[in-house]
Amino acid sequence: MGPKRVLVVSTAVGGGHKAAARAVEQAIAERYPDVAVRNIDVLDYASRPVAHTYAWAYHFTAGKAPIVWAMVYGGTDKPLVSGVNQENKPPFYTIFDPWIYRKFFREIDRFKPDQIVCTHFLPADILRYYKNKDRLRAGVSVIVTDFGPMHSFWCSPTADRFFVATEEARHQLTHAGIPPERAIVSGIPIAPVFATEPTTDAIAAAREWLGLKDKRPTITIMIGGWRTGGVGQMAEALLEIDKPLNVVFLVGRDAAVEAQMKARTWPDRLNVTVQGFTDRMHDVMRVTDLMVTKPGGLTTAECLASETAMAVLFPVPGQEDRNSDWLLEHGAAIKAQSLTALSYKLGDLLQDHRHLTKLKEAARAQGRPDAAYRVADAVCDPQAEATPAP
Repeated sequence: MGPKRVLVVSTAVGGGHKAAARAVEQAIAERYPDVAVRNIDVLDYASRPVAHTYAWAYHFTAGKAPIVWAMVYGGTDKPLVSGVNQENKPPFYTIFDPWIYRKFFREIDRFKPDQIVCTHFLPADILRYYKNKDRLRAGVSVIVTDFGPMHSFWCSPTADRFFVATEEARHQLTHAGIPPERAIVSGIPIAPVFATEPTTDAIAAAREWLGLKDKRPTITIMIGGWRTGGVGQMAEALLEIDKPLNVVFLVGRDAAVEAQMKARTWPDRLNVTVQGFTDRMHDVMRVTDLMVTKPGGLTTAECLASETAMAVLFPVPGQEDRNSDWLLEHGAAIKAQSLTALSYKLGDLLQDHRHLTKLKEAARAQGRPDAAYRVADAVCDPQAEATPAP
């Protein structure tokens, strides 16, 4: 008999973990309507000082002090062996977890899930306290949201099952003693709409929404969260490309950057659209030939699923560096070390249609648009349930 209640748990450190959680929630609700599914952020159930510090520390170091983040990321990563996560965890966390996350444990007791799906390693790590007290009755799955070699923190001894993006990550887990049937290459869950083949009318509607002109390549640039100066430098870099283009700037919720970009005057060869936060990324991806972006796990998964070539820029040290290396190894991206290099590489790529086509073909070969459904089926299908970990 399949589960009656599934709790999906994310952590608000980067939007990708929460997006993956939403994707799994949507896939379960759509495919298994008799299953009660709930999606929460574990930091909403932590003590306020810890929740604030945890999220702030990541965003500050990764965004403002990347050298520090690189040292933390590399210094805490250990060769994957059985129990490595337990060795990594400072002992004072274990002592104070029952108090820091007491609201989280109460929510588990209230909801009584049969399965818990974690899109970040933190909730799986916290659940070790419950498991050690023999109070954990649910199966636990961990979804790894990176493409490159996975950090050892993901290898939680609490997990009964892992969902990973690549065969390499699966090899890491089995090498660490995880039984092969508990390491599933599902891909990174993205919104289920990506698994739907777009119609001609849907593509035409997306092009009209973004104001794209026919017969021009379309470059989409994700600049949400960039510093204003960097955005201006990106605009100057585009002016160096002497070719008619559609250019879509995705600026997220940064009103100042949106106003700055809309106020600029662009030459006729550049048909520019500035778009704020949108929940229509599937439409953006479907009409984009080349995405200029940092290689976060979810963005990368969406590009691959949409057969969209990538130009990688300014990856966060650690997980995004590894994602970048993976994309280059599989021929699905180009990488620029600076904005000056980017303008040259974009210009060169847009003149070489065969190279751009090869990038798109590589993306298609690696894409898993149905990843959310794969996870939903494995979690909710009785025949796919993993044997509880010892």
